[in-house]
Amino acid sequence: MGSVALERKFGKELVEKAVRVQGSKYALAMELGYYSKGSGKTINDWMEGKAKIPYSMLEKICEIAGVPLEEVLRHVYRTHDSRHAHESIGHACGY
Repeated sequence: MGSVALERKFGKELVEKAVRVQGSKYALAMELGYYSKGSGKTINDWMEGKAKIPYSMLEKICEIAGVPLEEVLRHVYRTHDSRHAHESIGHACGY
């Protein structure tokens, strides 16, 4: 389906909250299905805004962090295709 870039501060706070709930970056990575040694780097890249978050992972992160997806949609990084990103995420989640 694709990936989404969140506003840097919000994305960092969202992923950090999910890390706190899981207890560590590695535990979050495992919960999300990332089993390789470099999985912590993936989480770091999301926290630092260096990588987009796959839609499927974003939904899981929201669930873990206890943040409604609707709230997250308000913080999609604004680009020329951000409207499309909003529509894609909303459609995938039944909004």
